[in-house]
Amino acid sequence: MPDSIRARGLVAVASALLAGCPVDHRTLTSHPIEWIDVGAGGQPDEGTSGSPDQDRGGRAGAGGANASGAAGRGGAAGGRPGPGCGTDCATLVDNGTFDRNLADWAFDASVEEEWSELDARGQPSSGSLVMTSTGRQDQDGYQVVGTGQCVEAQSGTDYHYAAQVWFDAAQGDGSCGIELTFFDALGCRGTALDTRTEVASAATDWLPVATNPPTPAGTRSLLLRLILVRPYRSAGFSASFDDVVLLER
Repeated sequence: MPDSIRARGLVAVASALLAGCPVDHRTLTSHPIEWIDVGAGGQPDEGTSGSPDQDRGGRAGAGGANASGAAGRGGAAGGRPGPGCGTDCATLVDNGTFDRNLADWAFDASVEEEWSELDARGQPSSGSLVMTSTGRQDQDGYQVVGTGQCVEAQSGTDYHYAAQVWFDAAQGDGSCGIELTFFDALGCRGTALDTRTEVASAATDWLPVATNPPTPAGTRSLLLRLILVRPYRSAGFSASFDDVVLLER
């Protein structure tokens, strides 16, 4: 598993906070999740090739600019790139792969949520989350809605958060991604110390987005969210999410 998650979204946006999510007092648990390592970057002809029917992408070579697991010389590219998490991944997130349902996620009232059989890794035994935001409003700006989980956190600890996202670009204006908000009290209450957001403005196929911001001094909990971002005047926006991971490093 790489030392840091290098996938990035394309733009950052301001977002709304999900309040009242119950604090999670769990310790780290090990979940057998087979996600793809996002490499340090290499030229397309330096990546390790994979068979076309594999759902694991090749790793990029070191020292270049392409971390998408492109084909090696004379070989076919493997599967899609994904968040950096190994086969024995200790994650703070419950039900991050949405194998059978949407349990453990608290949704905003204005979001329509649905479990889908479509899986980011093509696994027939798993699925994904589909979120939809509808309702046109006659005002400027962007609406940010979503779902989240609250976990205990502490200063001096580095947290890495990643997910895979997909949406139909034909919907028009809108994007989706992930968000971390740090609080100075348990239960994601008190004062919000910092908020970091990574979104994908184009995702015609499953795309990894990730962030690992510094943990502010005084942090006692953090809220991790999957978000939809769309103009208030748009008719609606829908996106899929899968393979959500929050790592403590």
